[in-house]
Amino acid sequence: MDILKLRGISLFIIAFANLILALILWQEAKKNRANFWLALAALFSGFYAFFCGGTYFFWKSESMLSVYWYRTTWLGVLLLPPFVTFTYYFTQRIKNLKFKISLLYLGAIIISFLAFATTLFVKSVYLRYPHISSLAGPLDSWGRLFILLCVIIVLVNLLRDFFQSTGFKRLQLQYFILGVSIFAFTGIVSAGIIPILIKESPYYDFTAYSSFFWVGLTSYAIIKRKLFDIKVILTTLLVVIIAFLLLFNLLIFTEKLPLQIFKGIILASFLFLGPLLIRSVLREVEQREKLEVLTKTLEAANEKLKQLDKLKSEFLSFAAHQVKSPMTIVKGYATLIADGTLGEASKEVKETAEKIKNSADRLISLVNNLLDLRKIEEGRMEFNFEEKNLIEVVKSIVEELRPLAQDKKLELSFESKDNEIKVDLDVQKFSQVIQNLIDNAIKYTEKGWIRINVKCQMSNVKNKNEVLITVADSGRGISKELLEKLFEQFSRDASVKKEIQGTGLGLYIAKQIVLAHQGQIWAESEGEGEGSRFMVKLPFA
Repeated sequence: MDILKLRGISLFIIAFANLILALILWQEAKKNRANFWLALAALFSGFYAFFCGGTYFFWKSESMLSVYWYRTTWLGVLLLPPFVTFTYYFTQRIKNLKFKISLLYLGAIIISFLAFATTLFVKSVYLRYPHISSLAGPLDSWGRLFILLCVIIVLVNLLRDFFQSTGFKRLQLQYFILGVSIFAFTGIVSAGIIPILIKESPYYDFTAYSSFFWVGLTSYAIIKRKLFDIKVILTTLLVVIIAFLLLFNLLIFTEKLPLQIFKGIILASFLFLGPLLIRSVLREVEQREKLEVLTKTLEAANEKLKQLDKLKSEFLSFAAHQVKSPMTIVKGYATLIADGTLGEASKEVKETAEKIKNSADRLISLVNNLLDLRKIEEGRMEFNFEEKNLIEVVKSIVEELRPLAQDKKLELSFESKDNEIKVDLDVQKFSQVIQNLIDNAIKYTEKGWIRINVKCQMSNVKNKNEVLITVADSGRGISKELLEKLFEQFSRDASVKKEIQGTGLGLYIAKQIVLAHQGQIWAESEGEGEGSRFMVKLPFA
């Protein structure tokens, strides 16, 4: 294959690259008016490269067909008005645009017609190997000036908008300007200055080659701006290349009629199935874009919920602080009345004061839970660890709560074979855990017993000594469903919410405190009515 045919094939490839871009832009033309004009410019750019390739590939000396192939290259001026229009739409300068563009289109159509039908632009065509050149007609220079005017308008529009833009649009304009500048410089030199100086055009096809940079950089700018999905582009590119190769094989390398028919059927089948493939990929991309929009919407909603949750926590913290101080005072005065410190009071007054004190205790406990919850959520829970005798800590809590058990006629017992077990504790906070577990056992046990056991054992995992605290009762028991979410926030047994007061925060806070002690906490129960066991495991000091 000689150099002329190779140049023709290379120009055909450039043409198809332009046509691919035109197809991609056309798919998005409904969403963006500027894309329609850019697609039209890419389409004519593809035709121009195709006509340049045809001039080389089908060249025959002293053939009028070769002359007409060459003249068709002047149809390339038709790409200029739509590209100028694109720059006006892209830069949003569309005032009085119809009149300006009408003049450009009129000039491009007149030049194309005269160049193809007369000798005013191309007198003759001849081979100057390895180039095909022409002898310029009397209007050739005016055609070149028209091309130069359109290029200047394009660059002025893009540059003016470039200096006024920021962000992604400015980045996009950089690639547009670079691509157009390469295209314009090559065109001015090869199709402007040289033809004017030597009165012939041996390098006219260089402009078609340079359109590859315009196509490539424009495509990159589009992908960079994320207007299209690269998957659609690659699929379309693959389909067009395969179709081109099938067509090329049919026209050039197939001579026998039966084989031509067979390959023609294959080509027709592919031309039918190819668009279906592109459409399916496009549908997949559209679904993914919808999913991305939905994801972003959900993320925004989630962020708003987080802000609302934060406001809720801040409000609860503020309200808790405002309530705690006066309730502590109320509790203090009620205690003074109940124990007779303020003077002898009647039995009814003492009982009322005791009720006030108990209600104040419950409210203060609620406030403390809310404050602890806020600290845990914000990671502000502070611990002061000291080496303490766990037996003494647990035993003292049992004695403090014994009156509550006695009021309900419950048997409350403490058992441990050890007199001393040293553990690193924040005594105040860990006491809150044990107190919560025993208090719950008393609340949820109507009759029977509550047994607290502390023992040492060997860890199965780390092979180290650890201590196990068990709070067992003969009370209501725990259902399997509740057992799974027992240590979550606001988790309570729905069947006793009205009977037994509580917030559903105690066990959640207890778990966070135990975890801070590098320990474990869990619950066991055979079911409702079968009692329950709460276990806390801690490492030795």
